[in-house]
Amino acid sequence: MKLNRLFKTCALTLASTLIVSSACRFFLLVPETRGLLSMGEPLFFASAILLGQYSGAFVGGVGFALADLLLGYPHYILAALTVKATSGFVVGKFCRVKSAPNKLFSFTSNFMLVALLGFSSIRIYSGVAYFGYAKILFLGERIMDYGGLDVWRVYIPTWFWAVITIILFFYFLLLAFKGKSSFGWVSFSFLAGALITALGYAGYEVFVMPHIFNVEVDAVTNIPINIGQSILSAAIALFIVEMVHFGTFYITRKVSGCQNPGKKCN
Repeated sequence: MKLNRLFKTCALTLASTLIVSSACRFFLLVPETRGLLSMGEPLFFASAILLGQYSGAFVGGVGFALADLLLGYPHYILAALTVKATSGFVVGKFCRVKSAPNKLFSFTSNFMLVALLGFSSIRIYSGVAYFGYAKILFLGERIMDYGGLDVWRVYIPTWFWAVITIILFFYFLLLAFKGKSSFGWVSFSFLAGALITALGYAGYEVFVMPHIFNVEVDAVTNIPINIGQSILSAAIALFIVEMVHFGTFYITRKVSGCQNPGKKCN
């Protein structure tokens, strides 16, 4: 039984890693604010929640390292293997804590997550944006020179993010009403993961990239962008996880109902 469970976890981890690395080819970019959202980020957070800390570390480290290699940013591979792996481990570890935290701790974690989501999404991801797909690999910063992107112009109004923030707020209220106070650990894990990613990449871009790879970027400017991307990805991951849980519950109920002779299969 344990061997079968281990095999399923390993298979899901490998599949999630490939999905995350592939999804990184899709992105949302807001040029005015330099806001960037990789589609692999929400799937990474969802994998850490659903599969646990070790799978989260593997998906974060190997998945994003593979994505950096394929997209032409090999100088970020080491950051993925360290920073992203650590972030995945922390998120997967704390989101599975079952003990109820202090009420003040839960309130603070949930409030900070909602507040940061509202602020970062409205501030960074509103306005004219471009949804794109990297159709040619290994080009890195030269991808525009070779026509390696397919992009579609979209407009994201401020009210859209306001609605998303309000939905998340009432979602937390519903969890509190149901007595699921341990969810404060999930919010804390997202905040910790976002902070680890932002500060970890900032330190990497300041102390490693210029000296080892001779690549310089504006690390300070990237800190709020990385935090915003992580918080928004965490919020999207929550919806993904809830859909997975609902789908699993529905399928399990259907299968158990059909296998029970005393019940009618609808």
